[in-house]
Amino acid sequence: MNVSRIPLREALRLLQAQGVVRTEPNRGTFIIGFDKKEISEAQEVRLSVERIALRRLLPIVKGRPEILSSLDEPIEQMKRAAMVGDRLEFCRADLLFHGRLIDLSESVTLRPVWEVLSRVTFVFMTQEPVLAYNYAGAIEDHVILKNLIREGRWAPVEKEIFAHITVPMSLRRPA
Repeated sequence: MNVSRIPLREALRLLQAQGVVRTEPNRGTFIIGFDKKEISEAQEVRLSVERIALRRLLPIVKGRPEILSSLDEPIEQMKRAAMVGDRLEFCRADLLFHGRLIDLSESVTLRPVWEVLSRVTFVFMTQEPVLAYNYAGAIEDHVILKNLIREGRWAPVEKEIFAHITVPMSLRRPA
């Protein structure tokens, strides 16, 4: 991969500090397996962070609706990744969309929290069973969320983000 050991070692230390990997002496570094309780806790934290961001974002969008165009690029990336079945790229684009929501909320507090949370979320997303993954439904979720943000009413936005984060895709939108 043409990467020297020093930056690789530093990256693994950072991931270990963030709780994404664990290192066992003389054995190697491994991705941490999360149990249902840990996944539930991470979803709860993610939901709180995104709710705060969205509450901040709605009044901003009211005055500057054009800023929502920055959400188009991640949606297009999701579509391209779905067309070729690139799950990793799809997950990256999905998290880019949510990271943009955090950025658009103009919160300096939420950004560093999201950085750590998105890494853990990425691990969860890539570990979902491949057969159950619904690309079209996930893309539709993001388009719906963007449109609800544009409308500016909190209750539908809150309902959608709650379902998006906590309800499995197979129970929301059939594949």
